[in-house]
Amino acid sequence: MKRKAYTWSGWASFLLLFILLFNTIGCNLLVDRTTTAHGRVTDEAGNPVDSVIVGMFSAGFGKTGIPLGETLTDKEGKYSLAVDVPRGYSTTTVGVPLGYNPKILGKYKSWRVSQNGQRINNCCYAPIGEKSNYDFMLLLK
Repeated sequence: MKRKAYTWSGWASFLLLFILLFNTIGCNLLVDRTTTAHGRVTDEAGNPVDSVIVGMFSAGFGKTGIPLGETLTDKEGKYSLAVDVPRGYSTTTVGVPLGYNPKILGKYKSWRVSQNGQRINNCCYAPIGEKSNYDFMLLLK
């Protein structure tokens, strides 16, 4: 019975493919998924609103609206929220959930948002592994 001969180029190709695959998977496992949102919550007069819940939620196909973390605003209306987003979530949003915010329940109908000082209409994606600034202005009923 004749043995099959293996060439150096065959082994080199296999080894190169293995190294590339391992590095791709390994790098993905080491990516920092800590997602940070910070900003300020005010009323229509520009006054800070303290003790308001600001939350980070999942977004994307089939996983929208799952709470990932929350924080409260301080006396100056400022908040900072850092969440280590679990694997399996590819997009997050930040918002002021009016429906379960005891401090403001029934007082405000909605909010407007600014990102980095610019008013925006599309709200409030927080890219995973990055820092985002969102300021919310609560609108009275």
